[in-house]
Amino acid sequence: MADAATPNLDSPQAFQTQVAQILAITARAWRLTPRSAQALARRAAYGYVPRRTRLRTAAALALRPAGPSFAYSW
Repeated sequence: MADAATPNLDSPQAFQTQVAQILAITARAWRLTPRSAQALARRAAYGYVPRRTRLRTAAALALRPAGPSFAYSW
């Protein structure tokens, strides 16, 4: 049986609300300045990889030899 103090975090909105509350309490405890709306908007999404990096990685993988490398075999 679930405790009355335990929030139901089945929906993403409820989970995000809980996370925001925890961050706010932690920020107050550590006396951190809150982030501005602009700073939050500038922050890249989790897992974001810039396009240039993706293209360079793809090009490097395309130029790699297909077979096993025996450069260090004696």
